[in-house]
Amino acid sequence: MDDPTRPQPPRAADPVTLTYAFHVFSRETLIRKLQGLSDVEQRRAALPSGTSMLGLFKHCIHVERLWIAYALGGLDVDFPWTEEDEEADWKVGPDESFESLVSLAREEAACSDEIIPALMWDEIGKSRRCLEEGLTVGWVLSHLVWEIGRHLGQMDVMRELADGQVGE
Repeated sequence: MDDPTRPQPPRAADPVTLTYAFHVFSRETLIRKLQGLSDVEQRRAALPSGTSMLGLFKHCIHVERLWIAYALGGLDVDFPWTEEDEEADWKVGPDESFESLVSLAREEAACSDEIIPALMWDEIGKSRRCLEEGLTVGWVLSHLVWEIGRHLGQMDVMRELADGQVGE
């Protein structure tokens, strides 16, 4: 599963660049975890909660949108969840596929890539929550890396259960 073309985080960089690079590495690893599996395997509920690998990937795309585009970029973006269905970002519709979600992830990555270079570690994010709670770029990026890393660990286990494949 190792891929030498996956962007490796730099050994040294400013905190925003370095932390974001670890997020990018994790995002690409999530994609690689799904490669080589059938649509059925990607959609199969791998955990008692009903979570599937594809649903976890979809959720991670929206986590990036929430924290970078919305919280740090101050953009008006859409989310799949509603008051009636707060877990909608975990659900994969019949019209969604690995390929369509990779495309969505690439669109989100391009948006994030536009926002990140202008940010400073200690500046406060632009969303109302960031402003009210004093959440800095550093806090948001650290939280993002933590959350995606946690989900990547879940994906590791689900992939191993699916076909025995282990590794990054």
